[in-house]
Formats: sequence, structure tokens, C-alpha cells
Amino acid sequence: MGFLYYAIRLPKVINLTFFLNILSQVRFLIIGALTRLGLYKPPPEEVTATDNSNNYILILDGLSPSLVPVPVHVVTAAIKKRVPIVKYRDFLERLDQDEDGNGEKIYAASSEK
Repeated sequence: MGFLYYAIRLPKVINLTFFLNILSQVRFLIIGALTRLGLYKPPPEEVTATDNSNNYILILDGLSPSLVPVPVHVVTAAIKKRVPIVKYRDFLERLDQDEDGNGEKIYAASSEK
């Protein structure tokens, strides 16, 4: 009786839970195979609310030392107001000025290494 005897011990008595686990594994294999072949369409998933109005973020308020719950949509709206909107043409013009040394420094991310 080697190492595998202790590593893989089959139950001596097949009880109900073992049998149900085997059946559920076989069921998942069959559903997966039928789905892959295009013969089974899984049921539609539950529709979850994509609106983040019920979600809150805890933010430290400068007036009080405690955390204040703020709705996610309020925080995202505040961030969008702070980010400047620049047309691509204006961005390229400022980038060309930077190469001449006349404009402010603008760094663009590139995928070249």
C-alpha cells in the first residue's frame, strides 16, 4: 500500500451525498458539452440594476473627522466636472508646440518601447 492509497481513498460505502455530487458533476459536463455544440441555450441571467444610485462610497469630509457616505453617481459626476475636455486637434497642436519647445510639457502614453 503505497502513497496513492492514502492520497486517493475511495469511500467504502457510497452514501447519498457522494452519489448526488457525482450526478451534479455529470450534469455540469453534459450542459457544458451541449452549450459548446450549440444545442443548449442557458437561461437568461437575472437582470441586475446597472444604476449605481444605491451604492455609496465612504469619503472623509474636511469638516468632520468621520466618514461620510456619498452616492457613487455624485462622486463620478464631480470627477467628470474636474477633468478638462480637450479636442484631439487641440491636443495635437499643443503636442507639436511641445516638440518646438514653445508649449507646456505634455506626455502622451505610447505603446512603443
